[in-house]
Amino acid sequence: MKGRKTELSKELALFDAVSIIVGIIVGTGIFIVPGLVAGYLPSSGMIMLVWIAGGVLTLFGVFSFMELSSSFPETGGIYIYLKESMGSLGGFLFGWASLLILRSGSIAAMSVAFAMYTRYFFPLSRFGISIVASIVILILSCVNYIGVKSGSRVQNFFTSAKVIALGLLVFTGFFLKKGDIHNFEPFLPSEFGWNMISFFGMAMISVLWTFDGWADLSYISGEVKNPEKNLPLALIIGTIIVTVIFLLVNLLYIYLIPVMNIKNSELIASDAAVKIMGGGGGTVITILILITIFGAINGSIMTGPRIFYAQAKDGLFFKWIGKIHPKYGTPSSAIIIQAVLMIIMVFSGTFEELMNCYIFMMVIFYILCIIGLFILRKKKPELKRPQKTIGYPFTSAIFLIIMIIMLVNTTYKKPVESIISFLVLIAGIPVYYFFKKEEGK
Repeated sequence: MKGRKTELSKELALFDAVSIIVGIIVGTGIFIVPGLVAGYLPSSGMIMLVWIAGGVLTLFGVFSFMELSSSFPETGGIYIYLKESMGSLGGFLFGWASLLILRSGSIAAMSVAFAMYTRYFFPLSRFGISIVASIVILILSCVNYIGVKSGSRVQNFFTSAKVIALGLLVFTGFFLKKGDIHNFEPFLPSEFGWNMISFFGMAMISVLWTFDGWADLSYISGEVKNPEKNLPLALIIGTIIVTVIFLLVNLLYIYLIPVMNIKNSELIASDAAVKIMGGGGGTVITILILITIFGAINGSIMTGPRIFYAQAKDGLFFKWIGKIHPKYGTPSSAIIIQAVLMIIMVFSGTFEELMNCYIFMMVIFYILCIIGLFILRKKKPELKRPQKTIGYPFTSAIFLIIMIIMLVNTTYKKPVESIISFLVLIAGIPVYYFFKKEEGK
């Protein structure tokens, strides 16, 4: 049939790719985490240092993914990287974890967070929150169902809106001079020791969680124009933009509010906005947070289904999930199954536990990807690598070590969620062999 689409279309330009990264990373973290960081670190200098370190370490991870994404510019991202370096089981387990926790669970939690913030404007019961969250999921799933370009337009709009809004907030805060330069004192703590190193490490975990989401672009690689060039470039540009935003916003927080008060603030962004605009600041920051979460949800809904699509194309998932919509050219079946699972999770009330599992699970797969990079360097030296890892092997090794430390710390701090995550992974093994058996028939 003329015009019938059987493959995903390359419709995303460099700007679209950067917008996806920035839109996903700049979520609720920058409105919450600075208060946690200030609780660990007693000085403005240490606070800024941990955010700079978080940006640098994220770039180290990005450097490794530049090589992987340019070597395998295919839809599926981490699924493809693990399949190529560790075999199909490694790839399948990532897709399995994404279906049950990494994508569906985290998006459900963000959707509920969005609904909860709407209570600032009108009252909602627990059931009402679930309804609003489900409506958001359905709307954005429909937008991405009818075309990757329509999804990217929504992403571009909301990413631009949040960046402009945050920029105006920072500019207004410094321009109106509602703060105090003395809030930056003390710039450094009076004592350095093991406790300070320990607290810095704990703060770093929260900061790296705020930076998380940069790898999501890889899932949609097959729809990016000139992916060998644009994927690595988008990863670098997007991460630098996010780092600058986070640093400027944290400088504003400290300028407006003393560090000792920041650590006692659960809604630091609201406190900062009220300081700048008075009573109307709460409304402004709530709208900004809603814009931010909405864009992050859309970016995740756009990228997630591509993992399940890639699995199905390899015979490691139900074949119908690998179908492309004949008119819209999107992985429509994968988008539907993801939407159904997300709505179920919204009403199940288990999303908070799923978010805790998310951190443990994602760190595991970051570790496996970096190990996979080392394996590929040894196993496939002839592999075409349009972009090689900057600073290899040192940047990759540093990122790997930090991820292992985070995994150990998360296991210690959240043993129940860690055990649940491990059991979910183990449960995927017999499912993998079921699909392998079906594939062989």
